Amino acid sequence: MVYLQRSLAAIDRFIRTTLRVPFRLHVRYKRIVSPTAPTYVMIHGLADTGNLWRPVINMLPDNVNYIVLDLLGHGDSRHFLGQVYRSDYQARNVLATCLTLGCIGPYTFIGHSFGSIVAIKCAKQYPNTKRLILCSPPLYTRSISDRRLDLNDTESILFEIYRQSLKHPKGTVAIYNLINALHLGGPSRTALRKETFWAFRETLYSGIMNQKAADDLKRLKLPIDIVYGKLDPLIISKNITAIAEHRPNIKVKATLSDHALRGPMVKAIKNVLANSN
Repeated sequence: MVYLQRSLAAIDRFIRTTLRVPFRLHVRYKRIVSPTAPTYVMIHGLADTGNLWRPVINMLPDNVNYIVLDLLGHGDSRHFLGQVYRSDYQARNVLATCLTLGCIGPYTFIGHSFGSIVAIKCAKQYPNTKRLILCSPPLYTRSISDRRLDLNDTESILFEIYRQSLKHPKGTVAIYNLINALHLGGPSRTALRKETFWAFRETLYSGIMNQKAADDLKRLKLPIDIVYGKLDPLIISKNITAIAEHRPNIKVKATLSDHALRGPMVKAIKNVLANSN
C-alpha cells in the first residue's frame, strides 16, 4: 500500500510539474448567468483566501458572472509540494477552472497583491480579456539575484525582509497570527500555518520576488486600473508611476489606505467598477 501511494504521488508530480497539467481550484463564490456574459474573476493575494472579496461581490451588476477562487496552496484549494507556485502557473489554474465552469468571457480580472500579478498573467494568456483591475500590486523591478542591501532603496529593503521571512518560518507565522489577532488583514483572515508555509515560501520567492509583471503590463493594451494605498509599505509607487507614464490605457488611483482591502480601497474599487460598466 505504501509503495502504491508513493508511486501515485510520483505520477501526480510528473503530471503537474513536467506536463504542467493545471489544477482545478476551489471555487469559493460564483454566479453564472450565461456562458458569454461579462465575467469578473477575483484573485486574492499571498496567504489569503477568496473571502477577501466579499465586500466587492455585492457591487457587481445582476447581469454578470463572477467567480471567486482560492489559489493553489491557499484556502480550500489543493496544497501541493512542488515547483508550481509561479504566477504564470497560477494563472493557468485560474483560467482552467473558469473555463471548466463554462464561462468564456469577456473576462475582467480583479487581483489583490500577489493576485494582481496572477491577473496580469491571466490577461496575457487569455485573449478574451476585457479589463484588469489591480489592487495593491507589488510591482518590483529588482533582480532576485541582486542580494545587496541598500538602505536608501525601499525595494532593496523589502527584498531583504522577504528573505528573512523565508529563513524564519516560525517567526513569519507568528507575525501573521498577530495580524489576525489585531484584525489588520481586512475582511478575510490570513491563512498561514506551519503546514501551509511551503506554498507561502514558493509563492513569495517565485511569484513575487522573481517576477516580470511590470514588463508584462507595459505590453498589454487593454484598459487597466491600478488602485493602491499611500500608506502601503509593500508598494513601490514610483514603479507604478513609471509603468503608467505615457500609457493612456493605464489609470492609477492612490488612496489613503494600507495594503488591506477595506475602507478607502474598497470605495475606490467601487468607483472603478461603476465607471467600467
